[in-house]
Amino acid sequence: MKDVFTGADRAKNGEETVRSADIETAKYALASASVVLCKDGKRTERTERGVMPLLLLIASGKDWRGYSVADKIVGKAAALLFVKMGVREVYGEVISIGAKQVLEKYGIEFSYRNLVAQIMNRQGTGQCPMEKSTEITDDPEQAYQIILKAQEELHGGGKI
Repeated sequence: MKDVFTGADRAKNGEETVRSADIETAKYALASASVVLCKDGKRTERTERGVMPLLLLIASGKDWRGYSVADKIVGKAAALLFVKMGVREVYGEVISIGAKQVLEKYGIEFSYRNLVAQIMNRQGTGQCPMEKSTEITDDPEQAYQIILKAQEELHGGGKI
């Protein structure tokens, strides 16, 4: 299946976004990671599941502005965390409609392989709890607090 390219500018002028070398590097490295960030050829890879790698990256205190990101699954929660991080562009193997809307709203370029209505939980029995927890907001800071609280509840109160 062919990747789909889109972004805020495409909606305005009908042009496809240009894929950067960093996003191509990140996509290539995604084979052995759950999320890969790349800027100026320097790569950071994480292997944790769900939004945990993004929460750990934020907690690291590093400046992620301007990075290109490849992620296996991008739901609305992940998209809002990417906005908080200030990334430049996102590629998702799978992306939800909610994530697409967030990335468009905040002008973050993105591409994806598969667009889905929603991200499902790991059992496939319902919506992902992180995606569900962010249904009420499009604000990245508010979403971050909601996601932290939901993660703590899911994982027995442990702090990030």
